[in-house]
Amino acid sequence: MTTSAAIEARDYRIGTPRAIAYVLAVAALLLLAIPALAFAADIFGIEDALREAITANLAAADENVREINGSMLPNSFQAIMGNSSANTPAAKVLSVIATTVMNGFALPTGSAILTLATLVQLIRVAERADGSATLPGIRDVIKIFVFLAVFVFLLQNSWGIVKAIFDDSTVAWTSMAVNTPTLRDTAFELPKDAGLGELLVYFITSYLVKFCVSIAYILTFVVCFARNIQVYFYAMFSPVPIAFLAADETRQIGIGFLKGYFGLVLAYAATALILTLFPYLFNIMVALPGISPAIAAVPGCLLMLYLLYTSGNWTQGLLGG
Repeated sequence: MTTSAAIEARDYRIGTPRAIAYVLAVAALLLLAIPALAFAADIFGIEDALREAITANLAAADENVREINGSMLPNSFQAIMGNSSANTPAAKVLSVIATTVMNGFALPTGSAILTLATLVQLIRVAERADGSATLPGIRDVIKIFVFLAVFVFLLQNSWGIVKAIFDDSTVAWTSMAVNTPTLRDTAFELPKDAGLGELLVYFITSYLVKFCVSIAYILTFVVCFARNIQVYFYAMFSPVPIAFLAADETRQIGIGFLKGYFGLVLAYAATALILTLFPYLFNIMVALPGISPAIAAVPGCLLMLYLLYTSGNWTQGLLGG
């Protein structure tokens, strides 16, 4: 490096008079440019375009939230994998598979388990009779026949029982999507005297809100699709765990099945609750004192994604899982 180049490089080091003068000159040019940019934005309508874009982004986020509550969460057992009449190809294929598996495997297996449980009950009655050197009581025999009749009914109607539990539970989430506020009704309001810089911050935030809600849309779709398949899985194999309820030694298997199925159904309600409360949560976050609404909106959206991701664990805790 030549002597003149070394002197010039040294003069531009941080803290030297020439470097300080250079920074001050750039800052002055930027300060002079800001009014010019604001004037240009006013002339070309950039501020109005930003306001319209912010409103459109929030409207798109609202539409996604309402579509999740309105179409992704099934309003009946028959609507899983299809519409209310279950005429879609996915619903038909899944229904055929479920019927085939239930009639070909689950019901015969459940009947065999029930037969074995009934035989065990008869053996126990006979052992008690041998021990006391008396004939089995009529009451004991009648109890076994009633026991057998009840469980035969449960096995033959296991699909209908699972379906009825799901249909009755849909009220828990279909009633939540009524009269919920929109994101545009919250405290996320643009100041009337907002300048170009503030509008740009709100514009970027509105895109982040739209992006987070879009991620929530995709996440809810994947989770609900997986839960729909799980519901059919529980339904098609339901005769087997129901039959396990007949024996004292295997009763916990049947109880675990019921807990798992109720937890799966209630997970839909947890998802609907999060999406219903999201506008309120969003409103609380953007209304925090001392924090710009544009800054507080992003943590509110991230919190919604976290709650959606962990919603399946809520029901496990509720049912003691």
